[in-house]
Parts: sequence; C-alpha cells; structure tokens
Amino acid sequence: MRDPLEALLEALPDAFALLDPTGRVRLANAALRRLAGPGGTPERGEGIETLVAPRDRLAVAIRVAGAVSGQMPGSLLVHPADPLAPAEARWSLECLPAMGDGQVLVRVQDLSLIHI
Repeated sequence: MRDPLEALLEALPDAFALLDPTGRVRLANAALRRLAGPGGTPERGEGIETLVAPRDRLAVAIRVAGAVSGQMPGSLLVHPADPLAPAEARWSLECLPAMGDGQVLVRVQDLSLIHI
C-alpha cells in the first residue's frame, strides 16, 4: 500500500521534497523530478543541496538547518545543478518546517518561466 504522504506529494503540481531531520531527501515528487531534469533530482537519502549549483549549496544547507530547528527562513534564489540548464535558469527554493518533528518541506519554483 502506498504511503498517504507520498501520494499527497505526487498529486501536487508544484515541485516538492520532504527531508528528514538530517536534511536528506525522504520523498521527492514528480514535479521536482521534471524540474531537475535527468539525473538532477537527489535520490532518497541524498542531501537536497545536490539539486542546486555548487555556489548555492551552503546557502541551501543553512536554510534547511533553520527549518529543521523550526525557523521559517524564507525563500532563496538558486541556480539548478543541471549543466544542461540554460544560463538564465533561476529557482526560488523555500524550506518550511514540517510536522513538528524536524522534517522539512522544500518547495522549488522555476522563476525562469515567470516573465515580468
């Protein structure tokens, strides 16, 4: 039987991942897998920071640590790790405390599709 939380995440149209209290991916939905591209989505048990370019990884780790401790650290502008991503590709990554047990919900939005 499928985990109800996994089913819920899969049904969401936005890109989400659920992290354990150590910042490792517990679940990642199909929208995140599409956004990250082939080989770009962290596998279960990997750190979410592998989703973004090396220059953004420390900032993501800091945001995740803040969310683990219950803070609402706000969104962060990041670049995808995928070397085939266009140079102008930008994402908004938001880390939110989830379920009160140190887990973190990560939402990723592709800003390169938004035209102002």
